[in-house]
Amino acid sequence: FTGDNNSNELNFNLLHDYFYVSLLSAFLTILFVYYWTKHRVHLFYLEVLFNDIELRKRIFNRMG
Repeated sequence: FTGDNNSNELNFNLLHDYFYVSLLSAFLTILFVYYWTKHRVHLFYLEVLFNDIELRKRIFNRMG
């Protein structure tokens, strides 16, 4: 019976570690989607507010 107890403890530890890894990956996925959406909305509104010529002029004036 002692071998069965060790096997159960090993399975529990693996599931415990798997839970934390999956929790971390879910958090990172949500963070990535949030920032990706925020970036896309920001670029979309820049294109709505300014036309291509104004955007190019502002970028090149800052670089020059």
